[in-house]
Amino acid sequence: MGLTRMVDFDRFSSADADETYAYMTRRLTPHRMKLAERGPLAARVTSVDVGGVLIADLQYGAEVTITPPAESDYYLLHLGLSGATTVATSGDRRALDAQSLHVTSPNETVVFHITRACRHLTVRLPRKQVEQYAANVLDVRLREPLAFAPVSRPGSPLPGAWRDVLLHILAQIEGAPQMATTRLYEQYARVLMEMLLGGQPHNYADCLVHNGAGISPRHVRRARDLIEASLDRKITIERLAGEVGVSVRSLQNGFRQFMGVTPAEYVRTRRLKRLHAALQAADYAVSVTDLMLETGITNFGRFAHYYREQFGCRPSETMRRGHEGRRGAT
Repeated sequence: MGLTRMVDFDRFSSADADETYAYMTRRLTPHRMKLAERGPLAARVTSVDVGGVLIADLQYGAEVTITPPAESDYYLLHLGLSGATTVATSGDRRALDAQSLHVTSPNETVVFHITRACRHLTVRLPRKQVEQYAANVLDVRLREPLAFAPVSRPGSPLPGAWRDVLLHILAQIEGAPQMATTRLYEQYARVLMEMLLGGQPHNYADCLVHNGAGISPRHVRRARDLIEASLDRKITIERLAGEVGVSVRSLQNGFRQFMGVTPAEYVRTRRLKRLHAALQAADYAVSVTDLMLETGITNFGRFAHYYREQFGCRPSETMRRGHEGRRGAT
C-alpha cells in the first residue's frame, strides 16, 4: 500500500481569504478560489492525512467558487453535509448533498459553487494506490485508466455509508489519538477503496465480485462485448442469448447477479453514455436526432427522459454547453 508516514491530523480556521487559499492549496490540492463578494470568511477545516489519503471536513463560511486542477494524480470525492453546493462538469450541473457522492476522476474538470452555509466532506485518494488496489481486487490488468461515474446512483447506500465512515475516522483520531497507528489507517484506506469500487459505477464494474458469487461468467462477459459492438443496431435479449449459447433466463439472471442490472438496462445505460459523449463533442452541423440514431436510439421521447434522469439535463443542453465550451477555449 505504501502508507508509511505517520498519521497527520490538523485543525484550521481563518477569516482571511488569502490564508485559507494558501492552506487549502498546501493541504488538499492546488486550485483556483474566487469569492462572490468581498468580506471575511469563516473557514473551518478538520482533516487527517495518512500517506496521501486525505479526509477533510470543511466549510468556507462564505460564497466561493472552487476549481480544482484537471490533473492525473488523484481521485477527489465530495459529499455534502449541509448547505448548498453546485457541482458543474462539462455539460452537467448537479447539487452536492448528503444523498449523492461526487467523484472527480483524474483529468476531469469540475467547478464547485459553494454557499456560505455549506459544509462537506472531501477525500483525496492517490491514483496509483487506487488503481493498484483495483487491479489486485478485480484480478485484471487495467488496460485503460480506472474512471468512476461522476455521481452515485439514485438511492445508492454508498453516500450514507461513506459519510458515516469518514466522520468515524475523524472523530476517532481526535478522541483517541493514541490509537492512530499507521497500520490502523492503512486498513481505513483499504475500506474506503473497497467501498468506492463496490458502490460506485466504474469502467471495470463487470469484473467485480458481486455478493460473493465470483467473477462474472464467460457468457455475461461475451454478451457485454456483443452489446458494445452493436449499440448502433437493434439488440434483442433473444439474439444475445443465442449468440453466447445460453437461455434467455440464464442470461437475464447472469446480468442481474453479476452486474446488478438487466440486459435491457445495461444496453440503455451504455447508449446513454455513448450519446452523452457524442453530444459533448458534436459539431454544429449535427443534430441531437442524428446522434440518437447513430447510437441506436429510436424512441426519442423515452430516451430523453432517461437522459435527463441520468445526466440532469436535456440532450440539447449538453450539446449547447459543449459548443459554448469549445467557443470559450478558442
